[in-house]
Amino acid sequence: MARKKYRRRKKQRGPDIIGELTWILWRMISWPFRAFSYGLYQAIWRRLRPQTKGIPSVTLKGEKVKSKAEKRISDYLYQNGIKYKYEKPVRVWFGTKKLYPDFYLPKYKVYIEYFGMMDNKKYRKSAEWKMRMYKKSRIKVRTLDNSHYNALEYNLGKIIKALES
Repeated sequence: MARKKYRRRKKQRGPDIIGELTWILWRMISWPFRAFSYGLYQAIWRRLRPQTKGIPSVTLKGEKVKSKAEKRISDYLYQNGIKYKYEKPVRVWFGTKKLYPDFYLPKYKVYIEYFGMMDNKKYRKSAEWKMRMYKKSRIKVRTLDNSHYNALEYNLGKIIKALES
């Protein structure tokens, strides 16, 4: 018995011109809406994103702060009767940028900035940029970082004593 060879007939398809034109038209019409909605999404997310840089805490003064270290700094200042403002905005670089240092001591006219994640490369770069902006704007800033965490109150006391003398 001989086997019959069946040839499958290929369906010849032409280019899907209607599909291509629909896709091109859709891309041309919808790009402003996609660009606007993405920008809007980014703006909303920047304002409403959850705090990821530390554990939010409440100080003895009743303020909400972003990390445990900031809570310890705030409590130290409060217990020693040193007036401060938490995250008072300051304009740098000819007033074009606005930064929020952690603490401002109006009596000494100095800012205290705590950098808690200096082991993170991206965070370190942003902290160095911040310090350059303060230096260019001639703003007095004292810094503490995560290496000072275990003796935070002691280091803060040294900074206060240096400011008083």
